[in-house]
Amino acid sequence: MKAKHFFLMLGLVAFGHAAFAQNTGYKMNVKMTDGSFFSVPANDVSEVYFTTTEEKHFTDTYYTVSGRAEKGPFKSGTTITMQPLDLMLNVLGSAQTTMTFDDCGNYAFRNTLFKYPYVLVSANGLFYNEVDDYNTRDAQIYLQCYADLQNGNKVNVNVVTHLISERVANLVIGGLDFDVALSQAQGELLSAFGLQRLNDKSFTQVSITDADDYAAGLLAISMPLQYSRKGSELISWLTRLRYDFADDGKFTEQNKEQYKKDRNNLSLSYYVQKLIEKYKEYGVTINVKDLKYFYDWDEDGVAGNEIYDPSQPVTYDVTSISAPKEGGTYIVNVSCNVPLYTSPLISGDANTNYNPWGRFVQTYMSVSSEYADGVWTIKVNPAMYKYISDAQVNLYDAVGNTVASVSISQAGNPDGTFLASDGVNYVTDLCRLLAQSHVKYKIADVKYTGIFPSEDFKAPLSPYDYNVRELFINPYQVINRNAQLLLMASETGVDALSPMCYVTNALMYYELVTMFGDVPYITTQQDTYSIPRTSSNEILNDLIANLTSIMDKLADVKAGFIDNAEDMAIPPKDLARVILADIYMYQGKYADAKVLLNEIVSGNRYSLVSSINNIEIDSPEVIWSQPSFGQTRSRANSTAIVLNENCIIKTYADVLLSLAECEDKLGNNAKASELLNQVKSAKGIETTSTDVLPAISEVRSKIQIDFGGYFAFLKRTGLAKSILGLEDYQLLFPIPQDEVSRNPSMTQNPGYDGNGGTR
Repeated sequence: MKAKHFFLMLGLVAFGHAAFAQNTGYKMNVKMTDGSFFSVPANDVSEVYFTTTEEKHFTDTYYTVSGRAEKGPFKSGTTITMQPLDLMLNVLGSAQTTMTFDDCGNYAFRNTLFKYPYVLVSANGLFYNEVDDYNTRDAQIYLQCYADLQNGNKVNVNVVTHLISERVANLVIGGLDFDVALSQAQGELLSAFGLQRLNDKSFTQVSITDADDYAAGLLAISMPLQYSRKGSELISWLTRLRYDFADDGKFTEQNKEQYKKDRNNLSLSYYVQKLIEKYKEYGVTINVKDLKYFYDWDEDGVAGNEIYDPSQPVTYDVTSISAPKEGGTYIVNVSCNVPLYTSPLISGDANTNYNPWGRFVQTYMSVSSEYADGVWTIKVNPAMYKYISDAQVNLYDAVGNTVASVSISQAGNPDGTFLASDGVNYVTDLCRLLAQSHVKYKIADVKYTGIFPSEDFKAPLSPYDYNVRELFINPYQVINRNAQLLLMASETGVDALSPMCYVTNALMYYELVTMFGDVPYITTQQDTYSIPRTSSNEILNDLIANLTSIMDKLADVKAGFIDNAEDMAIPPKDLARVILADIYMYQGKYADAKVLLNEIVSGNRYSLVSSINNIEIDSPEVIWSQPSFGQTRSRANSTAIVLNENCIIKTYADVLLSLAECEDKLGNNAKASELLNQVKSAKGIETTSTDVLPAISEVRSKIQIDFGGYFAFLKRTGLAKSILGLEDYQLLFPIPQDEVSRNPSMTQNPGYDGNGGTR
């Protein structure tokens, strides 16, 4: 019988049976077959292996080796090299070379005679990077694979075979048989990734196109290696990992942390889809399992066991919190069978939506949370801003699935701010455009109605008149900005600035409709050159719906002079009331208008002043005024008169006269006269008419130079033609001719011919 030899191997991981010496200070005494002894201090012994020097015997065999080279698929023309090996990995004979014959990495060698069934196959060439979605051009990549052909003629070269290759060599040199070294090295690598369940199959037989667990495991290991790495960077990283793993079948903590960081940044579902699409370009349909189940997210040594299963639901005792503006700390007790986190470990696939409102409004709720051992501690910090948006805090499993959710509301800080710096700039610019548009409307109104005699803007108007063009275009500058904000609000579910948008939109559209009738109605940000006119009644009805929807969101406080973006961003309710009342009256809905106007009057926030015109911008009579952003002067009889030194939009006198109009239309003549007389008495105005509506017209003709709207009043009461001497078609301004020319859907108002003249 041939003698067995005994080897002491230090620092190797045990394979098969091993005896472990205790750290006792004793010696290990070994008696050899020839009767001799030797001793080794037990403290120096890590493991004991029994191997044999008996050489395995193989019969020369022909093998036709083929397979795939994959790191993502290698491109056509990649060089594949095959080297036969002996039992100790020594190269036998000369190497053979071939090339991949398609873009899926497929290769094949001719039938070859092997003395031993062991081979080293390597691939060197271009490959498809499934993470960065491109074919590497700055450097070729090299991967290699030790294979035992007894497992099959197919030899796939991939990341797993490459990372274990140096480890296999070390184990063979250390005394393990080639096939045992292959199995041990692969098992160690898979265990490092928590995928030991996949070690019953050699990865030389695995392809990422196989659509099974082994393919998913291979792709899961491979993808993070490519995150933010191209060409030479990837080669360097693979080399670093391969040699790190070679000595003891483990990775250093530093390398594990880097791999984990890269893994957590991946958008797995996105990259898998890109890989599927790439193979489809090659005419190959592949399926890939959910890779989230092939990572050891919580580092407990098993991949995929930390993902939440809804069939075993979580339980927790608090679902909502209502916090005061001072904040508070709240405890939630949670029971769940998987580890939970206050933020997803994986960021690439996490459902995080960018909130563009962060640039505009400050409604952020400051919340922090901690979770440990089933106790979820949620801390709501004191409110910093005037309005606080509702928040939601979640607990996630390792892959970002929301497992538990608590909604939080908080009272705002009355002394806090609302707009961020970008929001201040945006709203200030919006107000500037609104003031400029309203001033032009006011000037056109007083000129066209003769309150301010003028030869440059009177009936009949021309479609080519520059002033007509300005009156039509300027409101849309405000409307388009509002459309942009409303679109953002629609996408994010945040409507913090919607009230301001609806109020300012309503003013602009009301003024457009009273001048031009049907106009383009914009609900998304666009110019007026591509959409047709919408009926004025449809527009007004939509404005009513919008204003009505926001009433409960507005504060019932005094409006007056609005000289800062904060006050305009959160408009007082009276601004919405006075515009909505105008719309109702223009439609003949006097009962609805009366309710709103009475609410303004009963609020006792405004009072009349004796001035007929040139009221101070911060006068107690002003309901809505803004900075003028400049002055426009008109001349009559060589006397310069400032028409917009104060940009006043609505006044209390206007409200009382409108309420008098409502009462008159509803048959309450005595009440109408009482309201009319309040304005007449305060301002010392005498009227010649004994009827209410004509008397209101006389008063308005004297006071409305400050804020405009006299033409709209005359039209809705049927007095325009008789008082102004207008023809029917002149109750509307012409559509600017360049609008008609540029927009094939635009039509001209009746009475204004296409050559710019009138009938």
